[in-house]
Order: sequence, then C-alpha cells, then structure tokens
Amino acid sequence: MKNLSRWNDANSAKVATLILSSAPVLLPYLFTDEKKALNFLVNAAQREHGQYSAARHHFAYSANSNATQS
Repeated sequence: MKNLSRWNDANSAKVATLILSSAPVLLPYLFTDEKKALNFLVNAAQREHGQYSAARHHFAYSANSNATQS
C-alpha cells in the first residue's frame, strides 16, 4: 500500500532537485546554468504559497517502509 505525505520547508532542496530533474535541459538554459536554476527552485520551494512551494508537493512511499520527510 502506498501512502502520501506532504513535503515541508525543511525539504526545499529535495523538492528543487526533483523539479530540476523533470526539466534538466530547459531550466538550466533559462537560468544560464544548473546552479542558478537550483538556487531559484530552492528559494521558491520555501515560499509558503508559491507555485513551487514545498507545501504544495507530496511524495509517495510504501506503508511498510520507514519513509520520512528528511
């Protein structure tokens, strides 16, 4: 069985890395390099009500695993 959990601000870097991996060519191109794109996404993930807010993203995990948000 799969469970869903919501990310939180402490997971901003993980959310940003996940989003960046979904568009590994386009985002670095738009921001001129990967580090700038990742920095933007980390900051955006920390905004409570933003499009990339960690609070708006969820992750799935197996019910029998010891998955945590950290």
